[in-house]
Amino acid sequence: MICIRFPDAESEPRALGFLAGRVSFKSWSDGVTRVPNHALSSLTREGIAFLVERRYLVPEGNLIVEIGSPQEQPARQRLAAYLEYEHSDAVHDQSGHPRVLRARRM
Repeated sequence: MICIRFPDAESEPRALGFLAGRVSFKSWSDGVTRVPNHALSSLTREGIAFLVERRYLVPEGNLIVEIGSPQEQPARQRLAAYLEYEHSDAVHDQSGHPRVLRARRM
């Protein structure tokens, strides 16, 4: 199980509606939701944005985010909001499109 948070008011009800009946999860009033690890790929496929609760990433741990090419700038902006992460370049696919962003917790 992993704790995540949704970045905006629209994402949370959409995500919880999607998860209901598919996986077991627990959601708290402070906005934290605990889901099984395999639920993360399902949320990603549905295009539902989420953030791993940073207190669960160890210092110097890597946060890897798979993106579609039009998502690079919005994903970078979301990561930039968290000052404890340093950012690296995107990893590009064979066509030259950005596919993965990596951030390291300082």
